[in-house]
Amino acid sequence: MADPSSTPFQTEPNRGHAEKEEIKADAKRLKQTAAKQGEAKAKEEKDAAGRVATSTSLAMQTAAEQLRDDSAAPDWFAVVLSGVAREMDRLASRLQDKSPRELAGETRRFAKDNPAGFLAALAATGFAGTRSLCAATEYRDDIDIGSDSGGNDVTVRSTMTPAVESASGGAVDKCLPL
Repeated sequence: MADPSSTPFQTEPNRGHAEKEEIKADAKRLKQTAAKQGEAKAKEEKDAAGRVATSTSLAMQTAAEQLRDDSAAPDWFAVVLSGVAREMDRLASRLQDKSPRELAGETRRFAKDNPAGFLAALAATGFAGTRSLCAATEYRDDIDIGSDSGGNDVTVRSTMTPAVESASGGAVDKCLPL
């Protein structure tokens, strides 16, 4: 009769425990690595958003100054634009001064304390983002297709506008005007 301690299916009692501990350690390392990579990516995106906010603020301030110089433009519009530019500048400063974790905490607190305001801000952000994307994707392109039989250059001009799916499922040729 064969010795039961020599069978290949016999395992040591500590072997399963050691493998379990190794798997736990691997999972912990993976979690830490993922957290570090996530924080690094969040910091990159936060910094990029801060740069965009600063750039937008400067552009709005420049536009407000030009409106002040334009006698045909209403004064109130320059004041409003200048105020929005200051708010964008404050936003850029806050983005640069806080960590992504702090910003996420503030966002959670705001959403918890003011759910209606949070949903309104999300809707406004979505609307503004959609309008910006529509404006950014609409462009005019000149295509040189060669020359005609008389030796004259022929250029085709086209305006490309994105097709957007409507709520009913049909394609809409252009972004809707404000």
